[in-house]
Amino acid sequence: MASWRARISIIVLATILILLQTLVVPAYAGSNDSSLINVGDQWSNHYSTGETVNDTMLRAESCGLSVTFVEQLQHKDATDTLWIDPYQGLIREVYTDSSGVSTYSYSPPVPGPSLPLVVGKQWWSNSTATRWFTPVNPIGFTSYDKPQTFHLADLHKVVAEENRTVGAGRFLSYRIDVYDGSGQLTNRDWLSLQARTVIYREELNSDGSIRYTVEVTSFSSGSGLHPKGTLSTLALCPTLLDVSNSPLTFLAGVVVILVLAPVGVSLLLRKRRKY
Repeated sequence: MASWRARISIIVLATILILLQTLVVPAYAGSNDSSLINVGDQWSNHYSTGETVNDTMLRAESCGLSVTFVEQLQHKDATDTLWIDPYQGLIREVYTDSSGVSTYSYSPPVPGPSLPLVVGKQWWSNSTATRWFTPVNPIGFTSYDKPQTFHLADLHKVVAEENRTVGAGRFLSYRIDVYDGSGQLTNRDWLSLQARTVIYREELNSDGSIRYTVEVTSFSSGSGLHPKGTLSTLALCPTLLDVSNSPLTFLAGVVVILVLAPVGVSLLLRKRRKY
């Protein structure tokens, strides 16, 4: 009798997991004009300073009742991994180089482009970033275990729609001027919906001169398909247990854990009793 109860419990648990997966991972990763997220996309970015950075939209991850996408930028001597929400908002970032690991948490998420884009549209980006740094060699670091907090505020203005030719080809793009909180123009971006990224960027000095440029020299489109996430990665989810990012997601994560944990313990104890 006990074995049948255990089997029924496993079937019920599996059914719950399947239903949650169906709800958790919607079709956000499709390739269309309303989304800049397409799993498998790859870009090569050339900096006028001489560096080349390879950028890949790696995968989708389910997190409780939400979904995030993982993007990775490979520098010559560093790796920058980003967690992005379905609306292109930057949630979390992990930057690793020879000195150590810097982890950034953004609350609320740094918003992506406000789609659909039209000339004259503008939006603010307001977020608080918290940084933790873990050095490879802690000797000489006295405050690496203390988080640093700073505020991000930028105004984005769509000023033109124009064709732009870069190494990756010719794309219809939107030129977006970005201003900091003081009103200083900091950079100009040419965003292509077809390439799903900023294909050309001018970083500016305070006097308006160009400090350096970034150009997409190659682009390959991914399949847009991604595997269903698994609830076994709940502890690694960047947003599930972070109440500052989303209280509702936090509560949902706690409920899921409180429900599934006793079931797992019960099944384990029953299995041990059997032997």
